[in-house]
Formats: sequence, structure tokens, C-alpha cells
Amino acid sequence: MRLKIDLLPKENFSYQEITSYHVHGLIWNSLKGTEFEKKHEEKKFKFFTYSNIFPITDFKEDEIKSLIIASPNEKFIITLKKKLLDKDEIKLGSHILSIENIKTFKILPREEWQTSTPIVLYEDNRRNLYFSIRRNPSLDFFLSRLKDNALKK
Repeated sequence: MRLKIDLLPKENFSYQEITSYHVHGLIWNSLKGTEFEKKHEEKKFKFFTYSNIFPITDFKEDEIKSLIIASPNEKFIITLKKKLLDKDEIKLGSHILSIENIKTFKILPREEWQTSTPIVLYEDNRRNLYFSIRRNPSLDFFLSRLKDNALKK
């Protein structure tokens, strides 16, 4: 399940002023007082991810920016949505943004999928050789390594 948050900046500022650290902090701070609060301290995969804020342009007072948070744990997304719905605005870094809209949605599996950032896997970690579809066009190898990595975490 995914959660899309539309944000409206209260001022103009550079895109680089908001980092993934700020978004990560927003998520964990929003989960305080919930059953997910202690998950932050666990030394294992957290089972959620989030997009860059988009569109990737400087923040302007009259331009909506969006953020997507995804997790296979629907309860996590629903809990986060409820906590964010209690707020009119959020703080990212030193900047205040109003929450304009929050919605959940699911993406149905398709034959084709796309990521906005690369997936990096070792083909041979002893030789420090990363997997490349151009060098090794085996989709089975890629999916197998992806699954192995997910299970380890």
C-alpha cells in the first residue's frame, strides 16, 4: 500500500534544503505513540520506503510538492495516515509545509515496473563486481539476488 502526501510550502527555498534525513525523521516522529514507534530502534529492515519529494524543483509558495511512502504492511500506512491527518502542517528541516491532501492507494502488479532510483546488487561481492543487465542479461539471477537481499534484511 502507498500513501501520497501533497504539501504546500509556506515560503520559497532550494530543493536541496530538504534531505532524505528530514523525510525519514518526519515518518518516525509521526509514528510516536503508536505500535510502530519502537520499530525505529530495531536493527533490521523496516519494511517501508519513500520517494524523493517531487517534482524535483525548488520549493515555491504556490507549488504543490508530493511524497509517496510505501509499505507491504497496510496497518503501517493506515497508522501513518491517521497520524498525519491530525496535523495541518509539518516541518521538514527549518521549513513549514501545509498538508494539502493525503490519500492511500495500491498499485496492481504489471509486467513492467520502474524505479526512480537504481537498484544496486552485487554480481560477485568478492570481486566487488556489481550486477549489470547489459553484462548479465539474466532476469532470473537479478530476481534471485533481489529476493536473497530482502530475506537477509
